[in-house]
Amino acid sequence: MSSLVDRAIVATLPRMPRTVVGRVASRYLAGERIEQAVAVIREINGRDLPASVAILGESVRSEPDARAMAAEYAELLAVLREQQLRCNVSLKPTAFGLELSAELAHELIDAFCRDAARDGTFVRVEMEHPESITAILDLYSRLRYSHPRIGTVLQSMMRRTLADIAERELPANHKYPTLEMRICDVCTRVDEAIAIAAIFQAVCYKCWKLRTSNMTFRVYPSSLIDENKWRAVRYGLDGNLIDFGKQRELPARDLVAEMIEWFIGDVIDELGSRAEVEYAYQIMRDGTSAHRQLAVFEQTGDLKAVVDQLIRETEEGVL
Repeated sequence: MSSLVDRAIVATLPRMPRTVVGRVASRYLAGERIEQAVAVIREINGRDLPASVAILGESVRSEPDARAMAAEYAELLAVLREQQLRCNVSLKPTAFGLELSAELAHELIDAFCRDAARDGTFVRVEMEHPESITAILDLYSRLRYSHPRIGTVLQSMMRRTLADIAERELPANHKYPTLEMRICDVCTRVDEAIAIAAIFQAVCYKCWKLRTSNMTFRVYPSSLIDENKWRAVRYGLDGNLIDFGKQRELPARDLVAEMIEWFIGDVIDELGSRAEVEYAYQIMRDGTSAHRQLAVFEQTGDLKAVVDQLIRETEEGVL
């Protein structure tokens, strides 16, 4: 199944018209030029919200390319400072030459962080492909002792993450007791992505409320959690998950509904996200993107038809 989806996604890119790409990407990208990004950041700040900005690009091929990227970031930072915008900055280490030389990447990012520290701009060192994790964490470990306003991103599904946190003594947010999460991506409908984000937010908030009330929830061994993760990946909503409290299998849809109604039901109104969370019931009723892709493939036997379906769904609610 994963091979089918991977081939379909790869096939999507050359078939996607540039005009469609531009319209779809406009929801997520501030623009192609710094002045366009500044306009979006100013609008966000106008709603009394901070922003985060990055320049797209990674895996540069040469040292001049890495230095050119560093120069672009320096120009961006100068504009943010001049315009007095509330905005932190994210960067990809491989765009600063990490795959060419760890020393080159450290030199360029260290210089950028020193510049950012002049007005307290937070810098986020992004995580990239699995093969780069060790190099990125090595780089971050060197940088964080000199630059307190710097952070990185850890991936919860990586088995090594907890060990990385413990062995490297990686800190939480330098100022606020917060947790940053990357919500599940590759949702083909915007409403589905929002529903998942709202559920993640509610689960985190509920756990925080339990903790601050001197309460907790049952803690199960990671081996048991991994079993349910495997079942979710393999069978999706059509399979069974293990209810560890009841010590028996139950349909995945029943357990998702129970989580919404019993575990987070008392906090979603407080968060104002009931409508977004309850969209999950529509997903469970009508099926996920995987269901729809498989249905199209079973009807047509044509991966191109699956790609066309992905394009149509991506446009829904965006264009």
